[in-house]
Amino acid sequence: MVVRQITVFVGLLSSLLLAGQVWAHGGGPGLDYDPCEQPVGGGYVHMASYQPQLNWSQEYCGTIPAGGVTLFVFDLAGAELQHRPVSVALVEHGGPTLASVPFAEHLSGVIDFSVLLQSGHRYRAIVAVGKGMTRYVCTFPISVSPWWVAFELPGLLALAVILGCIYYGRRLRREHLALVRKAASRDRIRAIGGA
Repeated sequence: MVVRQITVFVGLLSSLLLAGQVWAHGGGPGLDYDPCEQPVGGGYVHMASYQPQLNWSQEYCGTIPAGGVTLFVFDLAGAELQHRPVSVALVEHGGPTLASVPFAEHLSGVIDFSVLLQSGHRYRAIVAVGKGMTRYVCTFPISVSPWWVAFELPGLLALAVILGCIYYGRRLRREHLALVRKAASRDRIRAIGGA
């Protein structure tokens, strides 16, 4: 009985931890869903940001774990986008433009720049494709939050499961002790009655 309860507890805890990893890249309706990619002007724009001073290989999208120098990379997916003028602006929410790449054709299909971000601030990356009547715009929201913020919900859920298991375990123990006391009382009554 106890082994089964421990197995259920470990399974629930593992599923909560894995759920946090799935949602780290935005979650969504399926494997093809990528919140870092948006359709625009007959193709797609994929945004990735990196903080080499923290982890040179980790890619971030909408939530960046700390303030500091951040490298932004915009991939223009689709041959049509590489032959159209594209501009990118990084704007602080309610504040100034931090970086701006003017309209130009980007034959390599990649636009990148570095900028200093502040912890606790929110930003928007605005990508414009084409000019005039054929202009398309997409926006990527960005927030700079401590790394532990991503674990708040899974952590609270894990804590709730742990507290629930402790409560349930203590309740089972009380019930078991009550049954043991009843059985001991019956044995004493039988022993007294038989003497």
